[in-house]
Amino acid sequence: MIYTLTLNPSLDRTLVIPELKVGTYNRGQATRLNLGGKGINVSRTLRELGEESVIVGYFAGYTGNILLQGLRNKNFRLEALDLQGETRSNITLIESNSGRWTKLNEFGPEVSKEKANTLLNLMQSRTKKGDVWVLSGSLPRGLQADFYAQIIAVVKENGGAAFLDASGSPLAHGYQAAPYLLKINQVEAEAVLGRSLPTMDSCVAALADFQHSGICISAISRSEKSAIFRDSNGVVEACPPNVTVDNPVGAGDAMMAGLVQGYVNNWNLEQIAGWSVAVGTASAMQDGTAAPKMSQIKLIHAQVEVHHLKP
Repeated sequence: MIYTLTLNPSLDRTLVIPELKVGTYNRGQATRLNLGGKGINVSRTLRELGEESVIVGYFAGYTGNILLQGLRNKNFRLEALDLQGETRSNITLIESNSGRWTKLNEFGPEVSKEKANTLLNLMQSRTKKGDVWVLSGSLPRGLQADFYAQIIAVVKENGGAAFLDASGSPLAHGYQAAPYLLKINQVEAEAVLGRSLPTMDSCVAALADFQHSGICISAISRSEKSAIFRDSNGVVEACPPNVTVDNPVGAGDAMMAGLVQGYVNNWNLEQIAGWSVAVGTASAMQDGTAAPKMSQIKLIHAQVEVHHLKP
C-alpha cells in the first residue's frame, strides 16, 4: 500500500495577475482552487499515473471539512485525523508579464502531543512489509523538528519504505534517520549539508554523503536544468527538454509520485530518473497544482535525456 502523509494540508488558491504592485490594489485575471498539501499533490499525481494511495493527515475546522469533502467527492481513500483550530489556506500569485510567482502560506493549526501520538500509533498499526510512506512538506506547529525521524523509525520497524521530501530542521533530522528515499532540491541539500554545491561533481558528492547515511535512493533536483539520482548501482542525471513553465508549485510533488511509481514497479535507477523528471516537468506546465495528464507526461518522457555519471 502507498500512503501519502500531509501533516499541514491547505486549500490552495492560484491567482494570475499582470504584475504584483505592492501597497495598492491588484485585480486578478483568473483564479483556481485546489485541494492542496504536498502529500495530497503526490496522491493526485499517483492516481493519474494509475497508482492508488491512501491520504493520511490532520484536518481542522471549516476549511478542513471542505478539504475532506472535496477529497471524498473524488473518491480518494482517507485516514483523517481531526484537530482543533483551522486548516490553512494558501495563495499562489503568478505574474503573467514576467512569469514570476509568489507563494503566501498560512501556518495552520497546532498539533498536540496527544494527536502526534495518535498518528504514530495509527502508522504502527497500519504499516506492513512493502508499504510506502511518502513524508513531504512542512511540520505544523506543535510537532518537534525530529517528528519525521520518529515516523521513519516506525515505518522501518514495520518493514515499510519511507520516502522523504522536506527542508530545514525536519530534513536535517529526517535524513539522519535513513529513509529509503530522499528527494530534495539543490538549495535544501546545501542547507542541510552546510556547504555550497555549485557543480555537478559537488552534487554527486552530496549524494554519496546521503548514501553513506544509509539512504538507498537519493535525488537532487537542480532547478529546471536536471536532476541527479544515486543508488547502490550508480549515479545518473536526467535532463528535461526546454518547456514553458506556467507554475512550478507542485512539480516536486509530481516528481515524487514518479519516484514512487518506479519503486513499486521495481524499475532500475535509469528508468526511475527519466520517468520522475518527465512527471515533474509536465506538472510545471500545468495551471495551479493540477496533476499532469498521462498523455503530456509521455510526450515529455520521450524527450528526457538520461546518462550515467561517474560515482
